Amino acid sequence: MFSLQAQYFYLASKVSILLGFFFFLKLKIGFFGKGFPFNKVPFCSSSAKMFPS
Repeated sequence: MFSLQAQYFYLASKVSILLGFFFFLKLKIGFFGKGFPFNKVPFCSSSAKMFPS
């Protein structure tokens, strides 16, 4: 039972990271013409909180 929940959480975290990546890529292309240090922004942890599906 725990392994099933762990696999589900792993898949959900991968999906949330992908969603956050595409969202930030869209933001970077849309609003920031020049380079912005996105790797310094802890977005993966916040995206997991935004998309808890």
